[in-house]
Amino acid sequence: MILNSIAFKLRLNCLHPTKDGWFKENELKDRARLGHRFDVSFRHMTPVLELEPLQELLPDSLITTIMRDPVTKFNSMFNFVQTTRAHYGTAMNFVNAVKEGKASVKEKNDLCNNLAYSISGSQTSLADLNYQESKDYAEKMIADFESKDVFVMIMERMNESLVVMCERMGWDCYSGALSFKNTVERQNKQAGTVKCNDEECKKGIKSVNEVDWMLYEYYKEKLDAIIKTIPDFETKLKKLGGNMEKSAANAQKYPVNCFERINPDRPEFEAIHTCQGRT
Repeated sequence: MILNSIAFKLRLNCLHPTKDGWFKENELKDRARLGHRFDVSFRHMTPVLELEPLQELLPDSLITTIMRDPVTKFNSMFNFVQTTRAHYGTAMNFVNAVKEGKASVKEKNDLCNNLAYSISGSQTSLADLNYQESKDYAEKMIADFESKDVFVMIMERMNESLVVMCERMGWDCYSGALSFKNTVERQNKQAGTVKCNDEECKKGIKSVNEVDWMLYEYYKEKLDAIIKTIPDFETKLKKLGGNMEKSAANAQKYPVNCFERINPDRPEFEAIHTCQGRT
């Protein structure tokens, strides 16, 4: 929603699926071949992340993703997938089922190294890697991301990550020229929500998310290193936070699918959400 608001203000062409609300297999490749070009993309990439056609659709783009503490991510997903939660009851029951080979492949892909699985560009399961295999895979992913100059934001440090992104993009996120609201995570208030707060449970979750944990730790440290290179960072961070507090609600929510034709009654909104992108 933050990127959507910035795109609306700067009149940036946004990449959206053509139908059903998600990108189909080979859709990005097909649209790149048609010559479609865009300025910004913030939608989920499915069924796998294909960086090459994405970079062709968005030339000279900054690639970014968000990483989250693997333990809180696991808890969120475990509670979100209600069938898994109902079947296993507790996080540790699931962890034990994984180690005993009793969890299904889909369940493991949802909850074991899901971040790495989602952004790897492959549908190869990463659920059953041992420690050394996890280390090797994480190092391979980091090398690939570094070669593509991917900027990784940290969810628990979103404002700091946003300052870095705004600096990289040359956006004025401090004066009010670009206004956007911070977002509050939706809370699962359903009965039976499972929590994993004790150290044993956290250790169990980490043991089936070694790749994700290594990636998260690496990019937390890298964010610290980047911050040290930005002049007046603390001043900019404070101004960004103040700007977000004073901003009105985010711009109108983006459409489910791109528009083949622009509705003359809503040209300002629909013009940046067309299927062809730049004209």
